[in-house]
Formats: sequence, C-alpha cells, structure tokens
Amino acid sequence: MRERRDNLIAILALASMIMGVAIWNGFPLVYADTGTYLVSAMDGVVPEDRPYWYGVYLRWTVLGYPWPWLPVTLQALLCALLILRLFRLHAPRTRVRLTAMVCTTILMLGTGLGWNAGQLMPDIFTGIGVLSLLLLWSDTGVLWRTIAYSILVITSTWVHSSNLIIITLLVMAFLPAFGSGRPPLRQGWRGVMLTTVMAWLGLLQANRMADGEAYVAKGGHVFLMGRMVDSGMLPAWLDAHCPKEQLALCAYRDHLRPVDSGGFNRADSPLQHMGGWEATRQEYGHIVRSSFMEPRFLWWHIRDGLRSTFVQLHLWTVGERLRGTWYREADSPPYQAIAQYLPDALPAYRSSRQCELPDGGEAVLQAADHGYQFTMVATALLMLVALLPGVLRRLGLEKRVLLSMTISAVLIDCAVCAGSSIADDRFLSRISWILPLAAMLCIADLAWLRSTQNTGQAVSV
Repeated sequence: MRERRDNLIAILALASMIMGVAIWNGFPLVYADTGTYLVSAMDGVVPEDRPYWYGVYLRWTVLGYPWPWLPVTLQALLCALLILRLFRLHAPRTRVRLTAMVCTTILMLGTGLGWNAGQLMPDIFTGIGVLSLLLLWSDTGVLWRTIAYSILVITSTWVHSSNLIIITLLVMAFLPAFGSGRPPLRQGWRGVMLTTVMAWLGLLQANRMADGEAYVAKGGHVFLMGRMVDSGMLPAWLDAHCPKEQLALCAYRDHLRPVDSGGFNRADSPLQHMGGWEATRQEYGHIVRSSFMEPRFLWWHIRDGLRSTFVQLHLWTVGERLRGTWYREADSPPYQAIAQYLPDALPAYRSSRQCELPDGGEAVLQAADHGYQFTMVATALLMLVALLPGVLRRLGLEKRVLLSMTISAVLIDCAVCAGSSIADDRFLSRISWILPLAAMLCIADLAWLRSTQNTGQAVSV
C-alpha cells in the first residue's frame, strides 16, 4: 500500500513538473493548428488537412466543460507514467523515484518536453508513441501493461498522420532486435508486430466509420504536392508532362509559390482555384504517384528528402512559431476557436503570457532555446561516449536497443516530417527529449553499477 502511495505521489509530482511551462503561461499553450482541432472536437467535423482523432481526444477530455486543462494534464500524466516506468525497468537498482524526478526536471528545463506536453496539439504523442513501443517490446509479463502500451502506440499513430509512418519505419528497422534476446523480448516482438498491424487496419476502419471512406491521411496529396513545389520538382514535372497529358494544374504552372510562405494554400492559390483539397485529390494523387515511378523524379525526392532532413536536424529551438503577438489577435484561429467554443476560458487565454508578454515572451523563449541547445549538445557527447567499446559492452542488449532506437526515432521523425511537409522546429522538439532521457537512463544504471563495484572492492580490501 505504501509503495502504491509513493508511486502515485511520484507520478503526480512528475506530471506537475512537466506541466511547468503551461502553468507558468497561465493557460495551455496553443499553436496555429489548435483552432482546427478545437473546431473538429466541438463540431465533430473531419478536417481536410488534419486527422480527426486528436479532435476526438480533445472532446472526450474537455467533457463539454469550458476547462481546457484536462487534455494537457492527461498528456503530462502519460509522459510521467512512461518516464517512471522506464526508470523502474532500465535503472531498477537506483533510487527510482528520486532519480526520475531529477531527470524530469532536466528534461523540463532543457528540452521541448514541457512545451509540447502543455500544448493543445498532438505533437507530444510522437514521443509517447515511441516510448510506449519500446516498453511494449521490453516490459512483458503483465497483460494489462501490454494492452495499455498497445493502446498508447495506436492512439499516437491516429492523432497525427506522421506518427503512423514513423512508428512503422521504426518497427521495420528494429525487427532483428525485437526478435532476438531473451524469451520475454521475443514475446514482446509479437506484441509490437500485432500492434503495428492493428494501428493501420484500425485507422482505415475508424476513418471509414467517421467519414464514410477508408484512408490513412486525407490530405496527404496536398502536403506532398507542396513539398514538390518547395523543391522545384513540380514545375519541372509539369514541363515534362503537360505537353502529353491534359491536367488542370497545367494552366497554373506559372502561379506556383513555395509552401514555406503559405503560397500553395493561400486564398488565390491553384489549389483553391481548382476546388480545394477534396476536388484535387485524384489529379494531385496521380502527379505524386507518377513522380515516384520515374527515376529522374524519384532521385529528386531522395535528394530533396536528405537535404530537408539535414535542415530539420539543425532547428534546435523549442518555440519559434510561438513567438510574436499573433496569438492575441482576435482573427487568429486559436483565438476564434476559444472564443466560440470555450468562451469562459477566453479571459484566461487573453491574460496568458503567450498573449500578454511583449513579443510573445521573447526573453523566456530565448532562455528555453539556450537550455535546449546545451542539453542536446551534452546528450550528443554522452552518446559518443556510449559508443566506446568498453562502455557499449557494459550496457547490454536492452540498453543498446534503447539508445539506438531513440536515435533512430529522431532521425526518422525528421526525415518523414521534413520530407513530406516543411522543416519546422516543432517536428524536432516534440521528440528530441527522448534522447537525453535515454542517455540519463543509461548513466543512472551505469553509475549505480560502478558505485557498487567500488564498494565491493573497498570491502574486500
């Protein structure tokens, strides 16, 4: 009983730390897309450009009351539960609760964990999904935990389209590791495979029930076309195909503008002139598929994807697009959605630091960026030390998989997001916090092992 009480206190303390940024702000952080998710939540509308299921999450957690804190509280609690469980599993010989609190404080101050968990956005579920996948593989033996991890993995893949691709690629990359090791790990491998299949099939069926059509990503054709505009590929493709194909987009060949400036989806863009997202699906889908089938344009995709991934890996800021005064303006989508659907919460939103501080709290964001950059540089150095042969041998299979899987997850995240949309700091900050977490898990366990060895040597002397 006392153990359960202490665990509950630790989880609540960890969640409170993780919510530190939102508490300091005085209101859950919002982003440009928050308005779309709130409209989807309250009106039951399936967005053209976003998954439906984070809106469902918001609706279930808001519970019809004008109190937006419950969604971010639950996000923080999920992170706290996973972090504590990882320390109990991978650093069991340490003072688990105290060590987890110290490490969570570092993550809150020096990474994007608090900024993403405290935001009315699905971004935090990328890290939640990866950690749940890791635990699904390694924390076997208790059925309810396996089911819980599986549900979290599936949820993370539904609330943001990129997460489904990231999780799937991660599973494919680590199939040999998942299928090796001691018997419980091989048992976990079967759970990983089943969960991945269920995520794909379940999403197709869920979207069919919600929207009358089975699909994975409703607006994927527009995002990929926007990527082709940014890379300069689409004009070249049109030059090669318009003389021999009758395509409506050919008439707008000279009106294409980069997506980075909002050009592809602006009010007078070819997309809007051609009828919008749904009306262009067939033609844009044909263009995207054709570009992957032709060697010249396939290589263009690969080359641009590598370049975009490299750019994405350099965006070490936690809230570049949280800066400025736009969020306090009455015509911004987050402001409009809160005013319409959560009117009782509007005064708190207007008085939040995100809306009230000059320049959106520039000094605070700069300090957060510097802490983030310092933490990631320190983590990179620790990762290099971990690659030394002597250290690597002492880590064991599970720790090696932990480190390599978190590194791979970050790289895959950058490649998927920057390669299919644009390079944006939020795509990196939403998941990069799992790197210092993995490093601290290994350090805590190795430090305990070293201290016991020294103690044993002292006793023998």
